[in-house]
Amino acid sequence: MAGKGLGAALLMAKLQATIRALSPGMKSLTKLGTDLNKIFCRDGIPHRFITMVFLELIAHTGKIKILNAGHMPPIIFAGNGITEIAPCNVALSLNAKAAFKSQEYELKKDDMLIVFSDGVSEARNNRDEFFGESSMKKLLQENRSHSCETMGKTLLRKIDFFVGNQRQSDDLSLILLKRD
Repeated sequence: MAGKGLGAALLMAKLQATIRALSPGMKSLTKLGTDLNKIFCRDGIPHRFITMVFLELIAHTGKIKILNAGHMPPIIFAGNGITEIAPCNVALSLNAKAAFKSQEYELKKDDMLIVFSDGVSEARNNRDEFFGESSMKKLLQENRSHSCETMGKTLLRKIDFFVGNQRQSDDLSLILLKRD
C-alpha cells in the first residue's frame, strides 16, 4: 500500500471489511479482484493504492487459487526448485478498467507456499542494507524440513538479528503453508 500511518490503516480496514462483505458470495477470484478494484477506484484516496494477495485453499486437494494484485510474488518450494508466482494484476485503485486474473497451483506433499510483504525482504540494518529476498529464500530452503511455525520463527529471528538496533521501517507479514 502506498503510505503509512493513519491513512493507510483506514484504507486497510476498509479493504478487510469490503473483502468480508464480497467474498462469501463471490463466484471467482477474478470477479473479486474486479469488484474490489471498482470500489477502491470509486471510493479510494487519490495517489493511494493497495497491493494484496488473496488465497483460496481447496480442501483436501492441495490446490490453491491466488489473486495477486501487484503484491510481492508468492514463492513455491517444490522438490528442489523454487517458483516465484509473478503478479499478473495491477494494484487495486490504479486503473478502474483493469482486468483481473487468478492463478492456480497444486501443492504436492512437502511443497510449501510463502507469501510475504516487502517488510520482510526490505528490512534494513544500521548500514542501510536490505535483508533481501535471496537471504529469505536461502534460509527457508535450508530449513524446509522443519514445520512452518519453526521456519517462520527462524526467519523472524534472523531478520531481528540482521536489523539489530535499527528501527523497523515497515510491517512484516508472512504466511507459510506446507502440504502434508
